[in-house]
Amino acid sequence: MKLSKPETYKKTKRKNSTEPIQDVRSRPLISGSDVSPPRIHLPDTSGKRPAEFSKRPVLDNDLDQAVPYLIARAGIRTGQSFSLELRRYKLTLTEWRVCSTLSHRPGQRLSEVALNTSTEQSTLSRVVMSMAKRGLLVRDRSAEDARAIAISLTPSGVELTQRLIPLAQLYQRVLLKGFSALQTEQLKDMLRTLYRNTSLLDES
Repeated sequence: MKLSKPETYKKTKRKNSTEPIQDVRSRPLISGSDVSPPRIHLPDTSGKRPAEFSKRPVLDNDLDQAVPYLIARAGIRTGQSFSLELRRYKLTLTEWRVCSTLSHRPGQRLSEVALNTSTEQSTLSRVVMSMAKRGLLVRDRSAEDARAIAISLTPSGVELTQRLIPLAQLYQRVLLKGFSALQTEQLKDMLRTLYRNTSLLDES
């Protein structure tokens, strides 16, 4: 039995053709379209040295060196502690300030009390109304201007304020521990100056 020779495949030569051979890499991703990849615009850094990028200023604000924060921190902590004492007398910190300023100068107008206690007049109006209902304040016609209302403490308000003044003075002595009499007066003057300077903030 004769074995047939394995079939061989002949290489066919490509006939001469004018058709160019296309490079696959040059074909568009989407056939028949003019879609091109999006451009990415990078900042021009050709004129900058690498060291210039590290020269950007880094701002720092240490609260321990910030005067507004230092004042607020002392005031907030003192106010919170004193407010706990006032709860026993059913008073808020704002109400105590109203009692204190009226004890110092009776017969103030609402606008004057608002200024002397650093309280918004709309808020103070509600506070005064509440204190009047509880018998701590009385509102009368001002002796200087019959159209204005003067606010004063009632005998009950005076008695309550007199009981609280020693406690307020104790808190002040604790805060001023280590200060001489001269330093205390200088501190008061500086704080008054700081407060006056805050008016410049309203002009900006």
